[in-house]
Amino acid sequence: MLQRPTRLADQEFTLRLRRRSISAVKTIKNLIVDKADKKSVCFFMVYYRRPELTRMSMWHMAKVIKKFTEAGHECCGIVIGNEPEQAEYCESLGLEHLEHGNADLSKKFEFAWKEAMKKETSYICWLGSNNVNSDDFWDKALEKVNGQAVVSFGSKNFTIVDLNKENQKTMAWTRRSFHLCSCGQFFYRYTLAKTVNFSTVFQKTKNKEGRNDFDGSMNHTIVSRWGKESFEPLESDPLDCIDVKSDIDIHPFKRYETGTYPQHYSRDEIFEKFEELKMLEDGYFNRL
Repeated sequence: MLQRPTRLADQEFTLRLRRRSISAVKTIKNLIVDKADKKSVCFFMVYYRRPELTRMSMWHMAKVIKKFTEAGHECCGIVIGNEPEQAEYCESLGLEHLEHGNADLSKKFEFAWKEAMKKETSYICWLGSNNVNSDDFWDKALEKVNGQAVVSFGSKNFTIVDLNKENQKTMAWTRRSFHLCSCGQFFYRYTLAKTVNFSTVFQKTKNKEGRNDFDGSMNHTIVSRWGKESFEPLESDPLDCIDVKSDIDIHPFKRYETGTYPQHYSRDEIFEKFEELKMLEDGYFNRL
């Protein structure tokens, strides 16, 4: 089992959080983790169908884990779904595959988070099954992990692209209020354990549009306890995360065609900037 933070460090972290919540201080930058603790991260992903995109994202997860491990952190990766070919590819990358069906998405996410919590790592990082993050983003995340404890951190931005190469339009998402891009969002595990009931948090996950909003349910639960200041954005760029949309996404490409999100680079320009996207375009993940 991966080494978890010391009890003393966890207690000090919670005490400082409470003091700041009560006094309504606008920053939580002075939270301290025992420097003797070795940091650890559990990366997890939930998938359903979209085989090429899922394999791309698993390949990306393995690459990120290698990067964090080489930086001195203990890491693990778990992938949740129930497709045998995907399970085989997942395990070939050194990732752990756990079986769960897609009939009840709330139960699937509950299962995923509970399994990630069992790893008892310092942080849990949620990754998407149709996303990649930039090397620059992971460099910024590594710097944050190396520092003081943060309830949650990530990027304020991501860029939406279409899997269909005929559509060259892209759109840049910028957070509203306190939310962060869910792919690449880090959560301090000890805070989650003291704040979130994973048996109930996903039972009511519909947003105003009637769509599932699992990250929103998590975020609202945490912020209601510790305040918006507990979510810390990294220095952000639209290329921090690329969200590749297919026809079966919960939030499809057309959902973002509202005029709210500005045009960014063209699809081809973005694909040229990312190793995984070039591999996807070349059919590498089709042949596995």
